[in-house]
Amino acid sequence: MQKQQPSQSKPQPKKSYTDVRSIYKLRDWIRESDLVLESIYVNPSEGAAHLFHHLTYPYFQESYLKHANVCLNPSEWARDFILDHPEYLNYYNLSQNPAEWVGEIFKGRLDLVDWNVIAHNPAEWAGKIVQNRIRNRSSKVFLDLYHLFSNPAEWAGEIIRKYSMQPVWYLLSENPAEWAGDMCLRNLHKISYGHLSRNPAEWARKILEKNPDKIDYQMLCLNPAEWAREILEQNPKKMAWEWIARNGSNWAVELLEKNRNRIHWNSFSQNPHIFIYDYQFLRERMSGTIAEELMQNRFHPRNLSKFAGWGVEGFEEDDFCE
Repeated sequence: MQKQQPSQSKPQPKKSYTDVRSIYKLRDWIRESDLVLESIYVNPSEGAAHLFHHLTYPYFQESYLKHANVCLNPSEWARDFILDHPEYLNYYNLSQNPAEWVGEIFKGRLDLVDWNVIAHNPAEWAGKIVQNRIRNRSSKVFLDLYHLFSNPAEWAGEIIRKYSMQPVWYLLSENPAEWAGDMCLRNLHKISYGHLSRNPAEWARKILEKNPDKIDYQMLCLNPAEWAREILEQNPKKMAWEWIARNGSNWAVELLEKNRNRIHWNSFSQNPHIFIYDYQFLRERMSGTIAEELMQNRFHPRNLSKFAGWGVEGFEEDDFCE
């Protein structure tokens, strides 16, 4: 797959001790040049912020749509960018974003809400918007709330039950909520097993174990649950690598590390688990800032009685009891 990249990239800047995002780095086996930049825009890891600012700004100006995808990202760094660049706000994407800072944007501005997708948003603030809209609607207001059936929030289930809404079974089948499970278990003949195969809930696993012939292995490759990995590893010939690359779980990263030639980088670049803690930087930050002062404070004689509780070997609490 051809990846678009900026023609030139700036040298990697030195990490700042005061920037919390500096504590993350790419896994050692992943090259920065492998990543697809437009997918970094929606990667929620704070580690993606460095790549975003380091590589994408020159490239960003080429497409409004790529910019607008940042509005799907719930991270703090995405918030900072959007608030600094309100010209790139996309309310359709924001209406799907569960972050609390998105709820603040919509406060007092319900005219900006996209009513077709807000019902899919599991955030409590989104639930309040939908519930108020239902209560205050006039006969002329049409609410298309079928997305509620894919929403795992408890408030979504309450609305469905309160208004006796007719289930959309394929959406309900992939919803991991317990209330969705209760509905599916009472209507097993209506389940969509393709969508159920991507459902990470334990109740979904139990149904699939009783119906192994109905498992859709391609959809199972999207399932982030550890039990989905176990089933796939028992059926390695049924692994669909392009779909595994779209799986945002940690196990997908571990599996693809062993099968690097099968990685589809466009989807894989969105996985937050491609970033890990940069322990070398953390050590450097500690030694370059508060390490000496911290050691002096912790190992001061006044703290001797606390050493045993802190796990320092050679000290027993009884040694300091009167």
